[in-house]
Amino acid sequence: MTTAFSALFDLAIEIQVNPRHAKLTQHHDSDRAAVSARLRRAILQDVMPGEGALTRWQRLRIFCRNQVNRAQPPLSEAVVLETLYAIERTHQNDDERIQALACVQASQLQGSRPKEFVDAVARITNPEPINVLGGQNYLDWLDQRWIFWAHQNLQGLEVEMLLKDIDILSHEPVTKIPGMGLPLA
Repeated sequence: MTTAFSALFDLAIEIQVNPRHAKLTQHHDSDRAAVSARLRRAILQDVMPGEGALTRWQRLRIFCRNQVNRAQPPLSEAVVLETLYAIERTHQNDDERIQALACVQASQLQGSRPKEFVDAVARITNPEPINVLGGQNYLDWLDQRWIFWAHQNLQGLEVEMLLKDIDILSHEPVTKIPGMGLPLA
């Protein structure tokens, strides 16, 4: 049986080996076996406490962790987790937590490029509608797309539709998160 993970893993390989999708990754490589091995080494092997994807805060939390789960992160994972835990301890609902995260200043964070992290969070939490997202704000669009993709039958998965969503996240200047090819991979 094909799982969502295996389908996404195969898609990640295809994006990296297919020259047509070279603009989507900094790791383009025509050697399928090498790409597969690199992805296997890079995949996080454990689940963090409190991580799910059922609520808006949980999805934003995953986004924050993805910001530091890369080769040259702007902050350490420890700094991001400490920030997220502090917000969770002091704010009880998703809206309050999201607002608190949006108010974090670069000067409050220790790391090589805290402004990059703060700018990424500001972009994704901005409540203003964005034309390329059908007039929705970033979080509303991500929620809608998450619900859509979470309920797709893998046997009938429309790769072109998925690549269109990936293009919106990685090529459109108003939605691209600098330093991150696929923000919510």
